[in-house]
Amino acid sequence: MDKWRCVNHLPIELRRTLSTIASKASQTVTLPARERAGGGGRFCCFPGQVSKSFTGASPVWFRLGRHRGFTLIEVLVALAIVAIALMAALRAAGQGTNNVGELRSRLLAGWVAENLLAEHRARTDWLPPGMLRGTAREGGLDFAWREEVIATPNAAFRRIEVQVFATAEETHALAHLTGFIVNPPGSGK
Repeated sequence: MDKWRCVNHLPIELRRTLSTIASKASQTVTLPARERAGGGGRFCCFPGQVSKSFTGASPVWFRLGRHRGFTLIEVLVALAIVAIALMAALRAAGQGTNNVGELRSRLLAGWVAENLLAEHRARTDWLPPGMLRGTAREGGLDFAWREEVIATPNAAFRRIEVQVFATAEETHALAHLTGFIVNPPGSGK
């Protein structure tokens, strides 16, 4: 087996087979320059020795070790891609958390407006036209509300528009609800 240390010592059929296998396996194949005119031989793997060349064949050097693992650049690129994806996911989750707080406030403000209208109907209040203001607490949050009572063409009905805001901030209504109250006949109101 020691005589087969250099590819030049292999028979040409075996060298061609190895060359084909190496190219299919994506291994590095190096073909040295053709022998110079009149050189008479090719470089061998043993220093100071020249091997007999086969007609038309050139020496082939194989890199026998397999390339395993990733390069540092490949790892860094993969980490950068993963980091960008995670940042996008965190941003989406953070926006979802902010939206939950806003939705909770809107839901509770809607309940405040419904409670105000339900109170007027339950007490059969007959409110004079005008504006009423107040505060309410629902679900641990404080809200400011504003009711506008408007007369309708039918004297037995009054329209009530309720707007609910975050505490003392009447620029952005969290809920807006419109309802009607009825003056029952014979009530004398």
